[in-house]
Amino acid sequence: MRNLVEIGDLICYNCAGMKNHTVGIILEEWHDTSDGKRYIKIMWGMKGKVMPRASYDYYHKHNIENPDWQRWGVEAGKKDILWYAADKNYFSVIQ
Repeated sequence: MRNLVEIGDLICYNCAGMKNHTVGIILEEWHDTSDGKRYIKIMWGMKGKVMPRASYDYYHKHNIENPDWQRWGVEAGKKDILWYAADKNYFSVIQ
């Protein structure tokens, strides 16, 4: 079993009991060559009560207003498509 999510994978948010309540697909990835971090863009098809925060670092490095970085829990993930840090093990591939 691989633990690295890739473009095109159907994934779930695997925290806070949301594994069976969330479904998303990875649309893009971006590697930051300055610090080696990897970011993924997820489009959510099904959202749970608790969703992950979008990556403040990704939006800050691209000088884009982050639409979601201050929200958490029920308030997080209001948008359907957001960028997330991929180095966190928050997401699991749906088998």
